[in-house]
Amino acid sequence: MQDPDSLGHKWVLERPKVFYNAKNKQYVMYMHIDDKKYKVAQVGVAVSKKPQGPFTFLKRFKPLNHESRDIGQFIDDDGTPYLIFEDRKFGFRIARLSDDYLDVKEEVCLINEHMEGGAIVHYKGLYYAIGSALTGWRANPNKYATATSLAGPWSEFKDIAPPETNTYGSQSTMMLKVAGTKDTTIIFMADVWKPKTQWDSRYIWMPATIGDGKLWIPTPQPWSIDVKTGKMNLK
Repeated sequence: MQDPDSLGHKWVLERPKVFYNAKNKQYVMYMHIDDKKYKVAQVGVAVSKKPQGPFTFLKRFKPLNHESRDIGQFIDDDGTPYLIFEDRKFGFRIARLSDDYLDVKEEVCLINEHMEGGAIVHYKGLYYAIGSALTGWRANPNKYATATSLAGPWSEFKDIAPPETNTYGSQSTMMLKVAGTKDTTIIFMADVWKPKTQWDSRYIWMPATIGDGKLWIPTPQPWSIDVKTGKMNLK
């Protein structure tokens, strides 16, 4: 994937997220595009006919004219796609994508908290939003809030893990819902940054304990899931 306007070492590309547009049979990738000083604060858009690429870069822009750093994705149960993006001065925004997924169409909500690593999931009538404090590459206690609508109002943010663990050294990036024939499992997906060896950064994927307005991430341990039934097992 090459953008003639963005070649060279001065550009930063982070947190790519891929949507599938079933109507157009097209994979659409959003990404955080920035310079080394993090002054550009834009999103980039690229497309492909295959999930593995190659992707063709289309454009970069500030969504709805707002700054955008960390981005997240959310697809609601009705299939509506949303982009979550951090606007440093204000908080993180939730915005609906256009029908072709190639543009950010309409803001749904501004969560007025100075957080990044935004991730959202809808579970049994409630939306759960997770965010991380602004501590750079250092992990911190991630927190969650709930709402009956994406537009809010959102509850106060609470810890998703023992605060002293700094979310087990990780930062939220996505909440994946696996809805099977017998159960639904919500997977907390997070980045484990290694500031001194970023190339060796890893991930934590753990099934969340969720329901009735509460969300908790257990201590990381081996587990498995049957994607057909949606049932998970801790080993």
